[in-house]
Order: sequence, then structure tokens, then C-alpha cells
Amino acid sequence: TLPLEHALMLGDVIPTGYFCAYQADINPSGTYVVIGCGAVGLMAIIGALQLGATSVLAVDTIPKRLQLGESLGASPLNAERIDVAREIKERTRGVGADAVLEAVGSNGSLSLAYSLVRPGGIISMVGINKESTLPFSPADAYNKNLTFKVGRCPARFLIEKLLPVVASGKYNYGSIISHRLELKDGVDAYSMFSNRSDNCVKVVLNCD
Repeated sequence: TLPLEHALMLGDVIPTGYFCAYQADINPSGTYVVIGCGAVGLMAIIGALQLGATSVLAVDTIPKRLQLGESLGASPLNAERIDVAREIKERTRGVGADAVLEAVGSNGSLSLAYSLVRPGGIISMVGINKESTLPFSPADAYNKNLTFKVGRCPARFLIEKLLPVVASGKYNYGSIISHRLELKDGVDAYSMFSNRSDNCVKVVLNCD
């Protein structure tokens, strides 16, 4: 009964974004920052709102992706134009974000997440980080009373829970699809996605 594109995303990016938000222990009165407005980060914005967040900020450097984040309900912050850490401090009266949802998978973004989160806050990471060490030490985590949550999303388990939400049509999941191409163009599609060219966010390949 679902549009095929929504069903496709229900097997991957929708539950992954939701899982990232779920790990952040969303509270309606809290402030939440999503780092990375790729497909998963955009789904994390929806997940946070679905779980009751009223203040969600989206961090990226690509204007088109920030526009998508804003269209879904987040306040956009361009990391190339502003000091994100200072902005978050000002918005939270010097405290910091209650949780940071990291959807990039790099030590640079994880270091930014550490600088944004308040003492006693949460970093929820679903971006796949291939570095051998973290950018903050156990002592850093200890001194900040940090809760760090990371792991593979149980997508199959979450599909049943999220199916009614996707079917309701409340959220514009299809907005993250930037390109629709034929299967024969798959090599070019992967290259475009990998290089983030032509404002690529998510590609759907038509197999007809």
C-alpha cells in the first residue's frame, strides 16, 4: 500500500534516522542538533520531531541540504558561515545541546558533536566512522559526564513500528530523493552520490 520509494527507504534510511533520534532520549523541552543533512541526517530530523522534539537544529555546509533540513522542520546552521559552537551556546544560554545526532561518520563531525553537547548530554552516532580512535578521550567523556551511544540500527525490528507512520503521509520522506535514474546508469549514480555532485542526496534506480 506504500509508494515504492517510501517502502524502499523504510528498509534503510528511515529507521536509521529514527534510531539515531531514539538513542538521543528526546524530550520536548530539549535542544537537539543533527550534524549532517544527508539522507540519514534528514531522516534523523524527522525522527526527532516524531519523538516530540520542538527544537531541532541542522548542521551542514551544503546549502541545498540545509534547505531540505529546514523544509522538514529544523533550523539550518551553515558550518562554513557561522561558528556553530558559539551559536548553540547562545541559543541554550551557555549550556549546550541536550543531545547531538551525528550522521556523518567522521572524527571532525564527532569532535564538533562533543563541543556542542552539554555536560551530562548525549551523543548519538549512526554515521559509520572508520577511524581507529575517537577524537575525545575517556577522560574527556568522564569530565563531561557524556553518554555516547553508537551502533548499527536494527532496521528490520523498526520497520513494523514505523510502517504506520510512513503510511500516514505526515512526513515528506520523498523530499530527500534528489535523482531518479535507470539501472543502467548505476555506476554514474554511485559516483555522483559518493562525490556529492549535482546536489545529490539520495538516488533511486528504476529497475523496470
